[in-house]
Amino acid sequence: MGNAAAKEGENGHGGPMEESDRDAVVSSGPQLAVGQMACSPPESPRNSQSPRMSAPQKKDLNITDLEAYTMTSEEAIKVKFETFESHMEEKMRSLFAEFSIWADHLARRNHNKEKLQIGETILKSMATSSLIQTLHA
Repeated sequence: MGNAAAKEGENGHGGPMEESDRDAVVSSGPQLAVGQMACSPPESPRNSQSPRMSAPQKKDLNITDLEAYTMTSEEAIKVKFETFESHMEEKMRSLFAEFSIWADHLARRNHNKEKLQIGETILKSMATSSLIQTLHA
């Protein structure tokens, strides 16, 4: 795109595209629902309503349409990614919660096992000492 009209950031009037112009391009672009991907660049309703245009004017209009299409597609992809990201965060939270529950259960079970082992050790030592006392008696 060698000519100045095709440079990024210029509008169809030959000057730099202002923020308000950029917003107008974005808002006039195709509207996509969440989960819907655009397949091809939109046909501009301006093409059918405009009087005859010169080749540079058509090129500028096509560039503007493609910019709007690209921005809308990027927004759709961003929304899909954010939806996926929040879904994965929720899955991770539920897995960590489940893991936490199992970790608590295993900790209690191990604590109870330790208590039982201590009790068994005490009983064995008491039985051994009473057996020794009866043998000495």
